[in-house]
Amino acid sequence: MEPISDEQKLEFANSSFPGKTVNLGNGDWWFIQAGNILGDNLHYEYWDGQVSLHIEGPNWRPLRNYLWREVSDFRVVSKEWGRQGCCWTLQTTPSSWEEIQEAFLELNRIMLPHILDFEAEQGFDKIYECEEMDVSAHKIKIDDLLHSENLHIPEYQRPYRWTTKNVEQLLQDVNIARISGKLDYLIGSVILHRNISNKNVCINDIVDGQQRITTIVLIIKALDMCVEIPPLTYGHSYS
Repeated sequence: MEPISDEQKLEFANSSFPGKTVNLGNGDWWFIQAGNILGDNLHYEYWDGQVSLHIEGPNWRPLRNYLWREVSDFRVVSKEWGRQGCCWTLQTTPSSWEEIQEAFLELNRIMLPHILDFEAEQGFDKIYECEEMDVSAHKIKIDDLLHSENLHIPEYQRPYRWTTKNVEQLLQDVNIARISGKLDYLIGSVILHRNISNKNVCINDIVDGQQRITTIVLIIKALDMCVEIPPLTYGHSYS
């Protein structure tokens, strides 16, 4: 695999994890902050060919205990890293820069809903706060999300790349939740960036979650569910 430059890391972090601290480390080790309540003591880290969520710092125990209770996803495994249960590793071994980026995003989709629930319990429910962004953390039904006005895939996001395997995994996860009797199932985090267009129209740019959102729209259309869905707009040339 080609060496990963600091510029690549920063570009990816700024587009997919806006407002989060990045430690550039070196080619074999670097991380991006996860959540807010623990600062960069909670981060997604690339090391030794894998991507993990690390819980560090002096206040690690409450979140560790919470994740122990709540996380039961076969795609991640809890490992000992300094302390038992403070390292949650995605069970893939990325072999390219594209796969490393997808691993960060996949781990975020799995773990962020739990992190947000923990932070809400602690009275900390703001996910991002910076001048150009207005994004609050809360659960939302997929139907409500799809009926949000002016959903847009910005040009800097990669085009739709999910394969049949990715779609089958999503459907399998939802079906497992249904069989187990869950009334609600978290499909992962979606990050929207409110952007004002040159026509003074509020655009909801999808910063993270576009692969899943596009897939769900395609599934609904393929099933011909007669559900009216406002069209997604794309910044890519093929749209």
